[in-house]
Amino acid sequence: MLRLSFLATLFSLIVLAEPRRGAKIVGRYKRTETMPVILGKARGAPYYYVSPCHACESGFVEQALLRRGNAR
Repeated sequence: MLRLSFLATLFSLIVLAEPRRGAKIVGRYKRTETMPVILGKARGAPYYYVSPCHACESGFVEQALLRRGNAR
């Protein structure tokens, strides 16, 4: 059975305050409507540092959760 948190990540882009699981969530956006700008990579962790929009708080997103077309 899939965990609820995993199901939530299938439909939303969760932006974290730190590059680790369990970190404080600073934003949650619909994946189909959000194309974050990748500002950099977290050192030693599989996360990108992103900016989801001009008025949103920047944070970390797991690399595997971004669509290939968005990750460069």
